[in-house]
Amino acid sequence: MIFTEVHIVGIVADSYVHFGVADVLVPLASGWHPVAVAWGVVALWLLAAVELTSLARRWLPRTLWRRTHYASFPLFVVATVHGLSAGSDARGPVAVGVVTATTAVVAALVAARVERRTAPPRLPARPAAARPSVASRS
Repeated sequence: MIFTEVHIVGIVADSYVHFGVADVLVPLASGWHPVAVAWGVVALWLLAAVELTSLARRWLPRTLWRRTHYASFPLFVVATVHGLSAGSDARGPVAVGVVTATTAVVAALVAARVERRTAPPRLPARPAAARPSVASRS
């Protein structure tokens, strides 16, 4: 959240492209690359929902908190599209490498999470007292 806030304050304070409050809070309100900026505005609102429900987790029903946190998946996609479409150096080798590496890590983690949720439950290990001892096997 802090880096996002610094990003928004920097954009509003920048004199090269004039952004107002509505430009950074309302999708498609910006006169500069409205679609690219809209991706960022949507990402901001998704991030706010995830963060605010994190802060209020103890007072929220678990299902509401969990469903809201599933917004993290589209948040990653929307923020990535915003960075690639609005970023001035998005086509540079460093940016492409960072986006590629980050996307690969996130995809692997999501795949592991999905696999873990869909895998059949493992049977618990037998307690040590129930296992035959090495001495009794001989």
